[in-house]
Amino acid sequence: MKKVKLVLTMAALVFSMMLLFSMSALALTDGDWEFQLLDNQVEITKYNGTETNVIIPSHIYNTPVTSISGRNLFPTAVSVTFPSTITKIPPYVCNTSYGQNKILETVVLPEGVQILEADAFHNCIALKNVTLPSTLTHIKGGWYEGAFQGCESLLSINFPENLVEIGRYAFSGTGLIEVDLSKTVKLTSVGSDTFKDCKNLKKVTLGPALVAVGQEMFYNCTALKEVVFTEAQKT
Repeated sequence: MKKVKLVLTMAALVFSMMLLFSMSALALTDGDWEFQLLDNQVEITKYNGTETNVIIPSHIYNTPVTSISGRNLFPTAVSVTFPSTITKIPPYVCNTSYGQNKILETVVLPEGVQILEADAFHNCIALKNVTLPSTLTHIKGGWYEGAFQGCESLLSINFPENLVEIGRYAFSGTGLIEVDLSKTVKLTSVGSDTFKDCKNLKKVTLGPALVAVGQEMFYNCTALKEVVFTEAQKT
Protein backbone atom coordinates (compact mmCIF):
# COMPACT_ATOMS: atom_id res chain seq x y z
CA MET A 1 0.00 0.00 0.00
CA LYS A 2 2.81 2.42 0.88
CA LYS A 3 4.45 1.65 -2.45
CA VAL A 4 1.23 2.42 -4.32
CA LYS A 5 0.83 5.74 -2.45
CA LEU A 6 4.42 6.65 -3.25
CA VAL A 7 3.88 5.90 -6.94
CA LEU A 8 0.68 7.96 -6.99
CA THR A 9 2.39 10.86 -5.21
CA MET A 10 5.26 10.82 -7.68
CA ALA A 11 2.83 10.65 -10.60
CA ALA A 12 0.91 13.66 -9.26
CA LEU A 13 4.16 15.57 -8.82
CA VAL A 14 5.26 14.78 -12.37
CA PHE A 15 1.85 15.80 -13.71
CA SER A 16 1.99 19.10 -11.81
CA MET A 17 5.46 19.82 -13.18
CA MET A 18 4.30 19.03 -16.73
CA LEU A 19 1.27 21.30 -16.30
CA LEU A 20 3.40 24.13 -14.98
CA PHE A 21 5.86 23.70 -17.85
CA SER A 22 3.08 23.73 -20.43
CA MET A 23 1.55 26.85 -18.92
CA SER A 24 4.94 28.55 -19.09
CA ALA A 25 5.73 27.46 -22.63
CA LEU A 26 2.37 27.75 -24.40
CA ALA A 27 0.27 30.80 -25.19
CA LEU A 28 -2.66 31.14 -22.79
CA THR A 29 -5.79 33.26 -23.15
CA ASP A 30 -7.90 35.47 -20.94
CA GLY A 31 -10.72 37.18 -22.81
CA ASP A 32 -9.19 39.18 -25.65
CA TRP A 33 -5.64 38.69 -24.37
CA GLU A 34 -3.10 36.05 -25.28
CA PHE A 35 -0.15 35.75 -22.96
CA GLN A 36 2.73 33.68 -21.63
CA LEU A 37 3.35 32.87 -17.99
CA LEU A 38 7.05 33.15 -17.16
CA ASP A 39 8.47 33.06 -13.63
CA ASN A 40 5.18 34.17 -12.07
CA GLN A 41 4.98 37.10 -14.47
CA VAL A 42 2.71 37.63 -17.44
CA GLU A 43 3.93 38.69 -20.88
CA ILE A 44 1.12 39.75 -23.21
CA THR A 45 1.72 38.53 -26.77
CA LYS A 46 -1.51 39.38 -28.60
CA TYR A 47 -4.71 41.39 -28.34
CA ASN A 48 -7.71 39.93 -30.17
CA GLY A 49 -10.20 42.67 -29.36
CA THR A 50 -11.46 45.56 -31.47
CA GLU A 51 -11.87 48.26 -28.83
CA THR A 52 -10.88 51.80 -29.74
CA ASN A 53 -9.96 52.61 -26.12
CA VAL A 54 -7.66 49.82 -24.97
CA ILE A 55 -6.72 49.45 -21.30
CA ILE A 56 -3.98 46.89 -20.80
CA PRO A 57 -4.62 44.89 -17.60
CA SER A 58 -2.12 45.10 -14.76
CA HIS A 59 -2.85 41.52 -13.68
CA ILE A 60 -4.12 38.36 -15.32
CA TYR A 61 -5.22 35.57 -12.96
CA ASN A 62 -3.73 37.57 -10.07
CA THR A 63 -0.32 37.53 -11.76
CA PRO A 64 1.30 40.88 -12.69
CA VAL A 65 1.62 41.85 -16.33
CA THR A 66 5.24 42.96 -16.61
CA SER A 67 5.93 42.94 -20.36
CA ILE A 68 4.43 43.10 -23.84
CA SER A 69 5.80 41.68 -27.07
CA GLY A 70 4.77 41.78 -30.70
CA ARG A 71 4.13 44.39 -33.37
CA ASN A 72 1.13 46.63 -33.87
CA LEU A 73 -0.88 44.82 -31.20
CA PHE A 74 -3.69 47.38 -31.13
CA PRO A 75 -4.56 48.20 -34.78
CA THR A 76 -8.05 49.53 -33.89
CA ALA A 77 -7.00 51.62 -30.88
CA VAL A 78 -7.44 55.37 -30.72
CA SER A 79 -6.07 55.33 -27.17
CA VAL A 80 -3.92 52.85 -25.25
CA THR A 81 -3.45 52.89 -21.47
CA PHE A 82 -0.45 50.99 -20.15
CA PRO A 83 -0.39 49.52 -16.60
CA SER A 84 2.04 50.65 -13.90
CA THR A 85 3.31 47.07 -13.64
CA ILE A 86 5.15 47.52 -16.95
CA THR A 87 8.37 49.50 -16.56
CA LYS A 88 9.56 49.32 -20.18
CA ILE A 89 7.58 50.11 -23.35
CA PRO A 90 9.02 47.89 -26.12
CA PRO A 91 9.54 48.68 -29.82
CA TYR A 92 6.71 48.40 -32.35
CA VAL A 93 3.95 47.56 -29.86
CA CYS A 94 1.78 50.26 -31.47
CA ASN A 95 3.22 50.14 -34.98
CA THR A 96 5.46 48.13 -37.29
CA SER A 97 9.04 48.61 -38.43
CA TYR A 98 7.94 49.60 -41.93
CA GLY A 99 4.48 51.15 -41.69
CA GLN A 100 2.55 53.96 -40.03
CA ASN A 101 -0.12 53.88 -37.36
CA LYS A 102 -2.68 56.40 -38.59
CA ILE A 103 -5.33 56.19 -35.85
CA LEU A 104 -3.62 56.12 -32.44
CA GLU A 105 -4.12 59.54 -30.83
CA THR A 106 -3.58 59.07 -27.09
CA VAL A 107 -1.08 57.12 -25.00
CA VAL A 108 -1.40 56.97 -21.21
CA LEU A 109 1.87 56.14 -19.45
CA PRO A 110 1.37 55.78 -15.67
CA GLU A 111 3.86 56.28 -12.88
CA GLY A 112 6.20 53.31 -12.87
CA VAL A 113 7.18 53.39 -16.54
CA GLN A 114 10.94 53.99 -16.74
CA ILE A 115 12.05 53.30 -20.31
CA LEU A 116 10.69 54.00 -23.78
CA GLU A 117 12.57 51.85 -26.24
CA ALA A 118 13.61 53.05 -29.68
CA ASP A 119 10.66 52.70 -32.09
CA ALA A 120 8.18 52.55 -29.21
CA PHE A 121 5.86 54.97 -31.04
CA HIS A 122 7.81 55.54 -34.25
CA ASN A 123 5.54 56.66 -37.11
CA CYS A 124 2.39 56.94 -35.01
CA ILE A 125 1.45 59.91 -37.17
CA ALA A 126 -1.87 60.69 -35.41
CA LEU A 127 -0.43 60.61 -31.89
CA LYS A 128 -1.03 63.92 -30.16
CA ASN A 129 -1.67 63.24 -26.47
CA VAL A 130 1.18 61.85 -24.33
CA THR A 131 2.15 62.66 -20.76
CA LEU A 132 5.49 61.29 -19.64
CA PRO A 133 5.51 60.04 -16.00
CA SER A 134 7.93 61.37 -13.41
CA THR A 135 9.48 57.90 -13.17
CA LEU A 136 10.67 57.98 -16.79
CA THR A 137 14.47 57.97 -17.09
CA HIS A 138 15.24 56.89 -20.68
CA ILE A 139 13.78 57.85 -24.06
CA LYS A 140 15.73 55.59 -26.39
CA GLY A 141 16.87 56.18 -29.93
CA GLY A 142 18.96 54.53 -32.59
CA TRP A 143 19.78 54.64 -36.27
CA TYR A 144 16.52 56.15 -37.60
CA GLU A 145 14.73 54.54 -34.67
CA GLY A 146 13.64 57.29 -32.31
CA ALA A 147 10.96 56.56 -29.73
CA PHE A 148 8.65 59.27 -31.12
CA GLN A 149 10.23 59.74 -34.53
CA GLY A 150 7.71 60.69 -37.19
CA CYS A 151 4.89 61.54 -34.73
CA GLU A 152 3.96 64.57 -36.80
CA SER A 153 0.78 65.35 -34.82
CA LEU A 154 2.64 65.56 -31.50
CA LEU A 155 2.77 69.31 -30.83
CA SER A 156 3.86 69.35 -27.18
CA ILE A 157 5.24 67.03 -24.52
CA ASN A 158 6.53 67.31 -20.94
CA PHE A 159 10.08 66.28 -20.04
CA PRO A 160 10.22 64.86 -16.49
CA GLU A 161 12.83 65.77 -13.91
CA ASN A 162 14.38 62.29 -13.63
CA LEU A 163 15.15 61.98 -17.33
CA VAL A 164 18.77 60.96 -17.93
CA GLU A 165 18.68 60.01 -21.63
CA ILE A 166 17.14 61.33 -24.83
CA GLY A 167 18.45 59.13 -27.60
CA ARG A 168 19.23 59.70 -31.26
CA TYR A 169 16.26 60.64 -33.46
CA ALA A 170 13.98 60.42 -30.38
CA PHE A 171 11.74 63.30 -31.56
CA SER A 172 12.86 63.69 -35.17
CA GLY A 173 10.06 64.67 -37.52
CA THR A 174 7.55 65.43 -34.78
CA GLY A 175 5.25 68.45 -34.73
CA LEU A 176 6.73 69.90 -31.53
CA ILE A 177 6.44 73.68 -31.30
CA GLU A 178 8.45 74.21 -28.11
CA VAL A 179 10.89 72.06 -26.14
CA ASP A 180 11.45 72.81 -22.46
CA LEU A 181 14.24 70.80 -20.81
CA SER A 182 14.64 73.18 -17.88
CA LYS A 183 13.36 70.64 -15.33
CA THR A 184 15.67 67.82 -16.44
CA VAL A 185 18.25 68.21 -13.69
CA LYS A 186 19.96 64.87 -14.49
CA LEU A 187 20.12 65.13 -18.28
CA THR A 188 23.76 65.81 -19.22
CA SER A 189 23.65 65.06 -22.97
CA VAL A 190 21.23 64.66 -25.86
CA GLY A 191 21.74 62.36 -28.83
CA SER A 192 22.42 63.27 -32.44
CA ASP A 193 19.51 64.29 -34.71
CA THR A 194 17.17 64.33 -31.71
CA PHE A 195 14.90 67.09 -33.06
CA LYS A 196 15.90 66.83 -36.72
CA ASP A 197 13.18 67.86 -39.20
CA CYS A 198 10.94 69.37 -36.49
CA LYS A 199 9.74 72.09 -38.83
CA ASN A 200 7.29 73.61 -36.32
CA LEU A 201 9.88 73.97 -33.57
CA LYS A 202 10.29 77.61 -32.56
CA LYS A 203 11.86 77.64 -29.09
CA VAL A 204 14.14 75.35 -27.09
CA THR A 205 15.10 75.73 -23.42
CA LEU A 206 18.08 73.60 -22.43
CA GLY A 207 18.38 71.92 -19.03
CA PRO A 208 20.73 73.04 -16.26
CA ALA A 209 22.83 69.83 -16.30
CA LEU A 210 23.24 69.66 -20.08
CA VAL A 211 26.89 69.82 -21.15
CA ALA A 212 26.85 68.14 -24.58
CA VAL A 213 24.51 67.77 -27.55
CA GLY A 214 24.78 65.43 -30.51
CA GLN A 215 25.48 66.41 -34.09
CA GLU A 216 22.66 67.93 -36.12
CA MET A 217 20.41 68.07 -33.08
CA PHE A 218 18.33 70.81 -34.74
CA TYR A 219 19.03 70.00 -38.39
CA ASN A 220 16.31 71.32 -40.71
CA CYS A 221 14.39 72.99 -37.87
CA THR A 222 13.50 75.82 -40.22
CA ALA A 223 11.21 77.69 -37.79
CA LEU A 224 13.63 77.69 -34.84
CA LYS A 225 14.15 81.22 -33.54
CA GLU A 226 15.29 80.90 -29.93
CA VAL A 227 17.54 78.61 -27.87
CA VAL A 228 17.63 79.47 -24.15
CA PHE A 229 20.51 78.47 -21.84
CA THR A 230 19.84 78.28 -18.10
CA GLU A 231 22.15 79.87 -15.55
CA ALA A 232 23.99 76.60 -15.02
CA GLN A 233 24.84 76.51 -18.73
CA LYS A 234 26.60 79.90 -18.63
CA THR A 235 29.48 78.89 -16.34
